[in-house]
Amino acid sequence: MATWRDDLIGKQILVMDFQIIGKVSKVFEAGEFLRADAEPDEKPVEEYVIQLESGHAFLAGETNRFNFREMSAQDIFVFESAQESFRAAIQMAFRVAIAAGLQPEDGLIFVMAAMGEAERELTAPDPEEEKKDGT
Repeated sequence: MATWRDDLIGKQILVMDFQIIGKVSKVFEAGEFLRADAEPDEKPVEEYVIQLESGHAFLAGETNRFNFREMSAQDIFVFESAQESFRAAIQMAFRVAIAAGLQPEDGLIFVMAAMGEAERELTAPDPEEEKKDGT
């Protein structure tokens, strides 16, 4: 009998908890998946597991069902656009960091900090709306 997990094979998904995107390559039944770095005496995982083409694997029991989002064409378009934009921003930040005499990785730290600040600004309540609501 096919399950929601089986319907994901070959599809691009977003793993919500880890913010990882990839194509599902395999679904393991409970007790079938053994971690690649398992100790010799370690037993298989007693839970369903979804594995991505990248090799990442995630628990996929009924309690984990909503951790996975099948990506629509629109989702993939937005993700690819964002990925392209972030790649360019990180490359620019690396160049600026080097020009400023810093390590290239410092540029990435500042890009991540700027992303956090931008998210806070974009998700903050609108002061004009708060005035209208009287809060």
